[in-house]
Amino acid sequence: MQHHQLLSESEETQESDVSDSDSEATFADTEEESSPKAKDDHDFDLAEYQAQYIIHSIKSLYSKCYLCPRNTYGCPPGHLWHTLDKHSTSDELVNDIQDDAVFLNNSQNGQAPVTNQLWAGYSKGMVRLTTQCVLTALLRPDFIKHVVRPPSMEEKEDARK
Repeated sequence: MQHHQLLSESEETQESDVSDSDSEATFADTEEESSPKAKDDHDFDLAEYQAQYIIHSIKSLYSKCYLCPRNTYGCPPGHLWHTLDKHSTSDELVNDIQDDAVFLNNSQNGQAPVTNQLWAGYSKGMVRLTTQCVLTALLRPDFIKHVVRPPSMEEKEDARK
């Protein structure tokens, strides 16, 4: 009975062309199994059942995408939410880096605006290129001296605690 139920589920999910009469013939009566021809039919039906069961199992596996239950973790809060939510922060940053040589080119084609390069790229490869330009401008020693101040003695003491 269990084999018949699994075969029926397999047929529903696969939308196979096997008719109800074929599925009923899969499980022959015990009287017919005694003859040699019925035994061959039973072997064929068992092989067909196994093939359909494997197909059903594979489809079920691919429909879930994961073999084991997975844990989902929420995103942590932003690190600098108090400064990054202000437009003035990014505007000041753009004003400080827009004159850097990395954003200039000697081409007839104009370069993407610095605000867009700071925010995001345009296409595959462009993101990497613009990120590299922004990081180059931000890590220049003269920019760091201009923008980043060294921590005070109090801040150093607080950090040690």
